[in-house]
Amino acid sequence: MKTRTELDCSLDKLETALPGMIEQYDEAKLMDAFSGEMEMIEEDTAVGDSGHLFSRTQCMLRNAGLIPSDDDPCSE
Repeated sequence: MKTRTELDCSLDKLETALPGMIEQYDEAKLMDAFSGEMEMIEEDTAVGDSGHLFSRTQCMLRNAGLIPSDDDPCSE
């Protein structure tokens, strides 16, 4: 299992890669690519970190405009 620091590092890398993924793929392929990356991250995530993983993922998607939100951009 990854430590929280290792998990955050993996999520930071995905967040950094997300703008390039948005430019490269159409919406359907983008979500498939993003989901594939998330599956690899989730495999090594401790159960106790699942809420943190979900929150970070939601923030990434909201801040990129990929899921709707009535709130300001979030940060974890």
